[in-house]
Amino acid sequence: MASPTPPVPGDTAARRRRRVLAAAASAGLLLSVALAATPAAAATAPAYVVVGPTQKVMASQGSVSGSSGAQLMGARNEFVSFQIVLPGGSGGQSGVSVTTGNALTGPGGTIPNSAVTIYREAYYTTSQPSAGGRAVGAWPDILIPTVDALYHEQRNAFPVNVPAGNSRVAWIDILIPANQAAGGYDGTITVTNSGGGQASVPVHLDVRDFTLPSTSSLKTLFQLDWRTACDALYGSSCNPWNSYADEQRAWQANYDVARLALDDRFTIANMQFQPPVNSTEVGFFNQYMLPLINGTAPTRLSGARLTTVSVDTGYLSQWKSLAQSDGFSGVALTYDHGCDEMGNDSSKWSACRSRVSGYKSTWPGLPNVITGNIGEVDTYDPSYSITDDLVPVVDQMDGLSGTAFAGDQHHKYDSFLTNSGKQVWLYTSCDVSGCGGAGETDAYYQHPWMDYTVDTAAGQNRAMGWLDYTYNATGELYWDTTYTMTTAWTNQFAFGGHGDGNLLYPGTTDRIGGSTPIPLESLRMKLMRDGYQDYEYLRLAGQHGHATDAYNLAKQVYPSTHDAGATDAAIDPARKQLADWITGTTTPPPATSQLRYTANALTGPVTVDGQLGEYADLPAIVLNGANNNTTQVRLAWDNTNLYAAYTVTDNTINVNETGRDGELWDGDSVELMIDRYDTNPTAPTNTVYHLLVNTDGALTDETGTGSGWDRTWTANAQTAVTRTTTGYTVEIALPWNSMGPTPTTGDQIGLDVANNDSDTSGQAIPYDWSHLTRFAQPNLWGTMTVGP
Repeated sequence: MASPTPPVPGDTAARRRRRVLAAAASAGLLLSVALAATPAAAATAPAYVVVGPTQKVMASQGSVSGSSGAQLMGARNEFVSFQIVLPGGSGGQSGVSVTTGNALTGPGGTIPNSAVTIYREAYYTTSQPSAGGRAVGAWPDILIPTVDALYHEQRNAFPVNVPAGNSRVAWIDILIPANQAAGGYDGTITVTNSGGGQASVPVHLDVRDFTLPSTSSLKTLFQLDWRTACDALYGSSCNPWNSYADEQRAWQANYDVARLALDDRFTIANMQFQPPVNSTEVGFFNQYMLPLINGTAPTRLSGARLTTVSVDTGYLSQWKSLAQSDGFSGVALTYDHGCDEMGNDSSKWSACRSRVSGYKSTWPGLPNVITGNIGEVDTYDPSYSITDDLVPVVDQMDGLSGTAFAGDQHHKYDSFLTNSGKQVWLYTSCDVSGCGGAGETDAYYQHPWMDYTVDTAAGQNRAMGWLDYTYNATGELYWDTTYTMTTAWTNQFAFGGHGDGNLLYPGTTDRIGGSTPIPLESLRMKLMRDGYQDYEYLRLAGQHGHATDAYNLAKQVYPSTHDAGATDAAIDPARKQLADWITGTTTPPPATSQLRYTANALTGPVTVDGQLGEYADLPAIVLNGANNNTTQVRLAWDNTNLYAAYTVTDNTINVNETGRDGELWDGDSVELMIDRYDTNPTAPTNTVYHLLVNTDGALTDETGTGSGWDRTWTANAQTAVTRTTTGYTVEIALPWNSMGPTPTTGDQIGLDVANNDSDTSGQAIPYDWSHLTRFAQPNLWGTMTVGP
């Protein structure tokens, strides 16, 4: 791939990347902290915090913001999820278990506890990052079920001990029954400890009046290695030439992986251990693969089917015969690795054309998958004779500024799609994190790309369903799901990233208990599943007359392939809006902020010195951030200035970058964002202003351009910073005449305020009033009224 150019001054790419990584490292901008329920008798109740699904809580995080209960919304036949964080505090917690409690009860009766699956999140430890700037340490990714969904055996997920200063986490999945009545349901999850303490975690679930299909509307072609799953689970006793039992074990291992994948709404397209070339192999095919094709396999999503079957190109006549007799010709296709990422190599295209022409001669109408971009196909296959499913990598569908694929490219595929039977899919690759020496520059690391590596933010793992919708793609290709499965617990670093080509872990009985080894799902698989479910919401909203609305909403949540770090704060209200459109419910759109603040007028003189006595009696905006940080912001005005006073509680101060108009958000700092006339643009315009002040007293000021920021604008602001025993204060006086005329009482101004906290050198954790991943979205800010 072409190397991108470094970001230009004023570009917010680095800032977005750090914000997304911060969301994975800190978690919890959205909710207020509540740790424990009423203790039973003299026992101390276990401490817990509830957080949403789209964040990752690392093992070393000792403090996580969250809530005392779960507030969920979902459709029928949808998995809804949340996480229960178990903080170690100063003394640790011993023998903590998480189990089902009172079943969810509502207008449709009871959603049984059998619909609830509880996992303990185990950790994969990195010693080097997949990309610059990512945290190194124990990342949550391995999901150990209390009772597994394949063999229904009890596993040793709990109890767990939580060391002081650390956290451990339970992932909770609830599958809403396909026939459940709409309405509100309430129940509990129980948390206990070895001292006899117990806490009941309240769970409220709103079931919406529509149903998701068991088989994903997105086609997916995920692959696995021939025998890696079996080797990972059973050692090396998976050689089909050793015995019938060994081959059966290998088929079973692949079958188990494929069943889990279907419940996570994607397809393992080549799960066959051997091609069906004789009666023995056809017998195995009928036992293990055919049920996945026709929807009779014992999956949790009843009737779920493979969306693609990747047939072995050396045995096309046998596959064709089976497809015709068993009725799966409509999902069969070829994916020839010799036709993979051919670029502008004409000899590779010629060889590919020769092979694919042979396939199509044997099996007329059999679709073929080509990885590449529309420019390559138009050059080397202009008649589209060998290209049926065209799959560009995400950085060629929407690349960075300064690259050959800068900006949204999806309309370039419109002409291709007018041809009968043609589809465009997407795939992600090591391009987005750096392919271990492939030459990508640091500009790639500064963006929250759509990414399946372990050590990246949860929102990036969830992104593909949203991006497929906005780029008019109807499927996804992923090259491997078991590439490093045999060593997955300790080492899955490949191609410059952790987990590139591996999504599963070997659940051997010595590790997780039970009598049958099983493949273990990753946290990434659940996040991918959630993204595919989001795609169904977008698709259904479009079918109910809101296609343009759904597209615009998706672009707000996931603006591009390289700005794909959404959090629950953005995703949850968007999903609710989509559900309202699907069901015909009328509610205000999520872009209409309900955040309000009234700035009072000051009558006396103001000295900008960092001493905030002038503002002591004013109401405060309170930001609860990472690492027990708290920021109180008070605003006021007079005929000359708008004033902002910040009181920050922070035990550790870091300044990573400084200087006039520098990247001040990289360290401890505060931000003030003004939409002067409350016009609510989706991107900063020339009446939107942004100021940052760090603990050095350095100032960055900029105004919008319609797509980014212009730092040649000067605010002429006065600022002062004072260090205190508990943190620091910042005082800003922003002249009205730098932004236009002085307002009058009753005028409304768009407003957001933020703090960036750096407790680790080189890493900053942001949090703002509007709970945004990307702050530069004035349409999602709050409103300040100019008061008396």
